[in-house]
Amino acid sequence: MRLERLSIVLLVVFLAGLPAARICASGSSYLRNWFVDPTRPSSPAERFLAGELGIVEADRLKTVHQVVVFRHLTGLGMTPGAVQAFGELEPARQPWFTARDGYDRWREVLNHYQRRSGPAHFRSDHREVDGVKTFRYFLNCLDPAFATAAETWEARRATYGEDSPWLEDWFEAQVVVFENCGKGPLRLPAALPPEAPELARQDRRYQTAAAHFYATDNGQAESLFRALAEDEGSPWQSLGRYLALRSRVRLGSVGGGGPEALRAAAEELTAVLADPSESAQHERCRRLLDWVLLRLEPDLQRLRLARELLVPDPPESLSQTLVDFAELHGGRRTFASRKLPCETVGEAAAAWLVEWVACLGDPRREATLGHLEGRWHSAEEPFRDAWLLALASRARGEDGVVPDLLAALAAIPSDHPLAPSAVFHRARLLIEAGEGETARTLLDVELARPARTVHRSDENRLRGLRLRTAHRLSELVADGFQRPVTTSYDDGVGGPPAVPVKPENLTQPVLIAPVTDILNAQAGPQFLAQVVEDLPDLPPGQRDALLFRAWTLSLLFGRHAEGEDLAARLEAAVPALKAPLAAYRAAESDTGRELAAALLFLDEWVPAIVVPTGRYALQDWYPWCSGALKGGTLRNPSPKLLPRDDREALLADGLRLGSVPLPRRWVADTIFSWADRQRQDSRVPEALHLLVRRTRFSACRDGDISKGAFDRLHRRYGDSEWAGRTPYWYK
Repeated sequence: MRLERLSIVLLVVFLAGLPAARICASGSSYLRNWFVDPTRPSSPAERFLAGELGIVEADRLKTVHQVVVFRHLTGLGMTPGAVQAFGELEPARQPWFTARDGYDRWREVLNHYQRRSGPAHFRSDHREVDGVKTFRYFLNCLDPAFATAAETWEARRATYGEDSPWLEDWFEAQVVVFENCGKGPLRLPAALPPEAPELARQDRRYQTAAAHFYATDNGQAESLFRALAEDEGSPWQSLGRYLALRSRVRLGSVGGGGPEALRAAAEELTAVLADPSESAQHERCRRLLDWVLLRLEPDLQRLRLARELLVPDPPESLSQTLVDFAELHGGRRTFASRKLPCETVGEAAAAWLVEWVACLGDPRREATLGHLEGRWHSAEEPFRDAWLLALASRARGEDGVVPDLLAALAAIPSDHPLAPSAVFHRARLLIEAGEGETARTLLDVELARPARTVHRSDENRLRGLRLRTAHRLSELVADGFQRPVTTSYDDGVGGPPAVPVKPENLTQPVLIAPVTDILNAQAGPQFLAQVVEDLPDLPPGQRDALLFRAWTLSLLFGRHAEGEDLAARLEAAVPALKAPLAAYRAAESDTGRELAAALLFLDEWVPAIVVPTGRYALQDWYPWCSGALKGGTLRNPSPKLLPRDDREALLADGLRLGSVPLPRRWVADTIFSWADRQRQDSRVPEALHLLVRRTRFSACRDGDISKGAFDRLHRRYGDSEWAGRTPYWYK
């Protein structure tokens, strides 16, 4: 008979998985659920700016948020002007691959000429320095360059006419210019014929200079741009000096000219800003000078930026100031100086901000903690709270300062902006110091207060600590169900996105990773069934997943009596499982029950608690793969987070996991055994076909199983429909 196709929704997802959804058994996810985003405040931006800080792990916050926390804790606060200036705390800084308005406009020009391939953005070069081959790449052609090209094409089309050869010549030359955006040697536009109009000649001079610029021939580019600046008849004259200075800056940053070239550029940029006749380029040159000074004198610029960030009523926008300040404290861009260490830089408010942020980002070491403790004890109001938070964020349970720190945190008034952070860090430090029962009492009180759980991230933080004090497995699971606060793509970095997904799409509570790990690899069928009994309010899909996992383990353990009971409960709870489980329960022997269960496992959709098998994503959600892969058996990992009262029983219940086969091996052995003994059973050919498919369309492929099923199918049932549908086996 044909096997039924089930459609159970997988609702229990691991920390690295997807929000509750129908998830294909054979796929893998690039999405990661985040239950706490420590890099951002838990409260919405407007409430955070107003002083609702929530739980703050100051050393993990982004620098922009650290600045707001510092303003609030030092009494400066956020005036209406400051709120407006800070605006969106994380302005939508679009990377090159999303900031593409100009690029898209240039692609429209390319499409007009039926060109399909667009220009590159990054320049990459292989060089040899002192006999050592080096490789570098950088963002070479920015979006405004493509916008300028598109605008120029429109202007020349209006001047020359749609069908003019000079318009097409300009386009072909510009295509060559943009070829220099990528790697390779300099490519120059073709020379113009003698009869070319003067406008075409002026454009060609600009295009030639731009080609040298994008090819990183900076010295020649500077000379050509300066010549443009002296040509009063050129439409590019006003840009000439600015672009010459950009060439000089590029020589200093990526062209080998070093600080000397940057200093020369800074001097001339300062002169341009003092020249009223250059007012059209003042804004561009001011931004370029700031960029240069950040690299030439980072320590002075830190203080300048900090002063701007602490002005009671700052300018209309601080977006670029925030970006630059963050980069100077360890951003991704390369600066001329090393990251600022945790040390005294001065006593003014701006110096304290620079020092505070530096200490939060400094590697955790004895000197850092000593400096923070010294500042906390010596600082006067209004700075002391900021240093208390910094020390609490960096301290660990074994540090000698913890007793004093716990007393100070306990003294924080409940209406203080630091109150949520004080509770969190007190509980964390108590647990780390071995005082779990005290922390448990504190957390139970706080979790009962709506004010402490108004934000998901804060509630998840507290529940994460509470499960570390659990006595029973049911407590562990109860606190393990948390609601995601955001989802991010796995970009190789593992951080949340700049803009969280809509909260309404992440309302389903799911199990976090440590608890999932225990339920998958540590708890046997008896304990999983008990969890379902102890927690009747579990979401139905997750309750069903726990029952299914318990039933799976009863099969692997060979506990048929427990298996029948669990199957009856599953049959009543999950209508889609009614028919296959009824066949399982109706079987007259253990062998028959095992075959019925094995056939159910071959279905593409079944509920399961997922297994953490990768750094960020899961290899598979299907029970076919469940369990850690080691020697073909389920592996019993070292206990990391076992509840106190159930610890010995859990270990005993899961002790046999080391000798239990993986589900896929158990299913294959069961079907092979039946096929070898009951060759006339009409279910066998389809089961062998599905075994081959399962070893292909699954992250846990198994060539031995696939080959064994393929050989049996074609050797014994070569004329069957199922052999015809199985032309290959898969390694």
